[in-house]
Amino acid sequence: MGGLIGFLKRLVKVPLEARFGRLDARYAHARRLKSIPPIREALATIQRRWPASASTPEDAPVFILSAGWRSGSTLLQRLVMSDKRVLLWGEPYARSDLVRVLSESLRIFTAEYPRTDWFIDQGFQTGSAELSDQWIANLYPPPPDLAAAHRAFFQRLYAEPVLARGYSRWGFKEVRLGIEQAVYLKWLYPGAKFLFLYRDPYKAYRSYRIWRDWYYRWPQEPIFTPRQFGELWRSLVSGYLEGSQEIGGMLVKYEDLVDRRLDLAAMSGFLGLALAEQALVQQVSGRGVTPDPVPGSELRKLRRAVDPLAERLGYAPES
Repeated sequence: MGGLIGFLKRLVKVPLEARFGRLDARYAHARRLKSIPPIREALATIQRRWPASASTPEDAPVFILSAGWRSGSTLLQRLVMSDKRVLLWGEPYARSDLVRVLSESLRIFTAEYPRTDWFIDQGFQTGSAELSDQWIANLYPPPPDLAAAHRAFFQRLYAEPVLARGYSRWGFKEVRLGIEQAVYLKWLYPGAKFLFLYRDPYKAYRSYRIWRDWYYRWPQEPIFTPRQFGELWRSLVSGYLEGSQEIGGMLVKYEDLVDRRLDLAAMSGFLGLALAEQALVQQVSGRGVTPDPVPGSELRKLRRAVDPLAERLGYAPES
């Protein structure tokens, strides 16, 4: 019997593993993918295991997160920057996707991983003992230093160039970041102010479809179709609606912004800024192309992607 099992292994398993790798490792990989925590859960784990990772920086950056393109994010950015103390970067290094990449790098943290004895201050003798005499295959700097390094990256790239130019507040606007990335930014900057912007997806798509060559994640995830556009809109907006209060953010409807139904005094107080309504009046041209009507076949695909959320918010295709 043993000979038969060995024969079958050589006949089936060995060639398969030569082509695909160890089968048990593949099964373990599939299980591991399902167990990766979302960003907010990973951050909670870091906070629980290493409380010293918590941040109390005095900075109060302003982050505008918009539910996709052509939703008025630049208009809102200009409104915030009508207070001359503020500079907000506009989708800086968008293709690098820096906020998402850095935030997702923290999803490795669970209750068991990384192991406590891998950190230099917890699993090693660093007094008179030589580290070279210890098992140092896994030798990690402490997580509070990792957290500090994340903050230092944003400070050096985004804050310092702003302060060097005479401004006292900084931030940026983005059009593809969700509530998970907002939770990460709030972890870095507890004093941050968030504006979550969304627009009628049918009108946003009508404007977007002129180009249809932008990326959710460059270069592997382009947004070519109405279904892709709608699914991204629904994912971002649902996250904003469900999570904005958790991090103390403010929801902003594009329609309220352009029709001047926005409570400007309330937003000014929320941000701690003096916003000027003139920014909503002054026309600043971008790509001034008049969009064509959206064909019915595209509208149907878009509607399937955005409903029932769009309908609940009062958005419907133009008749």
